[in-house]
Amino acid sequence: MKTYGQYVSEDFEVHGNPFDFENDAPKPAIPNAATHKQIMYIVSLATKRGYDVRAMVAETDESGEIVLNASGECSPKITKKAASASIEKLRDPRSEIDAPKIDVKPVEKIELEDGMYRFNDRIFKVQHAVHGSGRQYAKELTQYDDGSWGFEIARGMIFKLRPEHKMTLEEAKEFGALYGTCCVCGRTLTNEASIEAGIGPICASKF
Repeated sequence: MKTYGQYVSEDFEVHGNPFDFENDAPKPAIPNAATHKQIMYIVSLATKRGYDVRAMVAETDESGEIVLNASGECSPKITKKAASASIEKLRDPRSEIDAPKIDVKPVEKIELEDGMYRFNDRIFKVQHAVHGSGRQYAKELTQYDDGSWGFEIARGMIFKLRPEHKMTLEEAKEFGALYGTCCVCGRTLTNEASIEAGIGPICASKF
């Protein structure tokens, strides 16, 4: 009976070791290919350890980004067994990985003014936690299935927003006029003056 290690070794011989750069020529679609979830987990583990293995485990574009199909999934270059072995190796902090090193720099957080921000046509409210840590965080204005609006915690967005993304009063009014909802509080505009202005007087005073 073959051991797991023997299966993985044979798999690498047939389809290539994802951590071996000597033969990085494009390979055709392979049988029993790794799943999209496996590939993305491998990339995540490798990135945390300071390695860039994207081009080694999946098809990438000229910029090095993984190419996704219409279903939002990648095209793996390795099999499921090779992916499992790679995951096991990456999870071992003592293992050495034969892959390009990348600089893992700490994410720089820029202090922002509390208020409304627009980023890639998405609207966020930035505020400081009233209780506990007092840290600044972002919430995204979200439309629910019933048509109502509300704010949901947007994890990590506080690190992506920049001062230049801060909304103006005119932008807030445009949103309110278009959707009939105040982008600051998420409430439906019902007062005639507020509907016409696209925002209520209290929320307008916050700009």
